[in-house]
Amino acid sequence: MWWGAAGVRGQRSEVGGQRTEDRGQRTEDRGQRTEDRGQRTEDRVQRREIRGQATEVLDSRNLLSGRPEGFNGKD
Repeated sequence: MWWGAAGVRGQRSEVGGQRTEDRGQRTEDRGQRTEDRGQRTEDRVQRREIRGQATEVLDSRNLLSGRPEGFNGKD
């Protein structure tokens, strides 16, 4: 009788262990969601970098337009 009761309790603890493993998988899914949000912020940073390059192109055009014709930089 005592051995049987101990065996039943052991099986119940194993079932409880499976439940905790399922909870662990749920937390991993939440971690993936946060990683997806991180990628979205990286995309926003890349968009800002592209905007910065566009302003740099405009600045170079202003420099070229500001130089007199036939200017070599040594005259």
